[in-house]
Amino acid sequence: MNRFRPTAHDEQGSMILAIMVIFVATALITGVVALVYNDLKVTRRAGDSANALQLADAAVNDAVKEIPDAVAGSLPSTTKTLGTAGSYTYSATLDPVAPIWHVDAWGIDNTGVRRHVQADAVPESLFSNAFFVDSAVALPSGVSMDSFTDGSTLQSTCTRKGTLGTNNPANLSFSSSGGGGNGQQGCTDAVWYGGANTWAYPVDGCVAYHDPNQPATWPPQYGTANHCPPTPYTLVKAPKFSIPSIVAPSGTPFVTQSSSAGTAAQSWPQVPCDATHHIPGGARYYVSQVTLLPGCRVDTANGPAIIYTTGSVNIGIQNGGSSSNRTPGMNAPDTSNPLFCPTYSGTDWRSNSRTLYCPGWSANLQIYMTDGNTNSINFGNAATFWGVILGQNAQIATAPQVEMWGALRIGGLAGSSQLTLHYDEALGSISTGVYTIENWREEPQ
Repeated sequence: MNRFRPTAHDEQGSMILAIMVIFVATALITGVVALVYNDLKVTRRAGDSANALQLADAAVNDAVKEIPDAVAGSLPSTTKTLGTAGSYTYSATLDPVAPIWHVDAWGIDNTGVRRHVQADAVPESLFSNAFFVDSAVALPSGVSMDSFTDGSTLQSTCTRKGTLGTNNPANLSFSSSGGGGNGQQGCTDAVWYGGANTWAYPVDGCVAYHDPNQPATWPPQYGTANHCPPTPYTLVKAPKFSIPSIVAPSGTPFVTQSSSAGTAAQSWPQVPCDATHHIPGGARYYVSQVTLLPGCRVDTANGPAIIYTTGSVNIGIQNGGSSSNRTPGMNAPDTSNPLFCPTYSGTDWRSNSRTLYCPGWSANLQIYMTDGNTNSINFGNAATFWGVILGQNAQIATAPQVEMWGALRIGGLAGSSQLTLHYDEALGSISTGVYTIENWREEPQ
């Protein structure tokens, strides 16, 4: 039997072939390992980059929280380390011409990956619309809300921003006469439509705030005459408006105010404000109640008067005749001083002098009802008032023919007829103390 026996040459060829196979396999394995390693490296770097971006975003949020305590229009560069997560650095500067803070932030992952973010922070407005009522809004007959920028023209006294906001739109109701709508027919219609009677609503608009986790609720009968106007003037918006907590600043002495008129030897806030007992501006007060009698005024040369109270707010004579309540809250603007208010000529749609439309004047008297204060805000007959009032739990009890220049944020309303509110757009600059982020953007490194 012949048997095949490999020669030395055959054995050498087989060995070479085996070595080549090993080389090829090794190369393939090395390539796959390198590819996997590279993919892992890219994936890890992407994760590091995402972490750096999260750190930069956290830096922006941290800066926004610090802005209310910043001094001299600047928030210095601050770096914080978060253990194995990395670190972030932020700074902020106040815009020289607007109440906007420009935030600059960096997030640095522990691997050294960096992300750069810039954002703008704007103050949240406490009085962003004319009238906010948390719940149970029952508007009286003859109610009217409009807005103004100044008294220079008839149009500027009727700027169509007299909006009503509520966290309880389902229970928003008008009186049996639907609020009349006569005010806005006289203001919006007369100014913007030439008397064509095309605006038949008592307010310029309604905002129905709602929980974002719940279906949006529209005010009943919106878009029908003498109720909330149609869209886009009536809209729903989330989330619910949160009236901020109201606590008197620490160190502000509490004063129990007398319920009777003061003597020559007494002064505000121990006694009610009237024609001889003025409220000095440029100060904070903390009183048991606020009573503003006819002739009361705030002396504003040093700034606004900011009043915190644990009790009721009484404006004017509650059961007096209309002729004695011409200026129950603050005297009409002091037009003798141009720094206080320009001298405007002409009248508004109600035949009031346009001098009464002084931009920012109502901010000179700010009344804040502290947390837990469930007392009423009481307006006297034919009361006229310049100011702002905020109370989480306060209820307004109005008397006929109340006219107010300013803004309101309250818990509820139980009013009678003929409430006219002129919203001062300048009040939008009063902040809740909270800043919100706008124009968040990533910048190149």
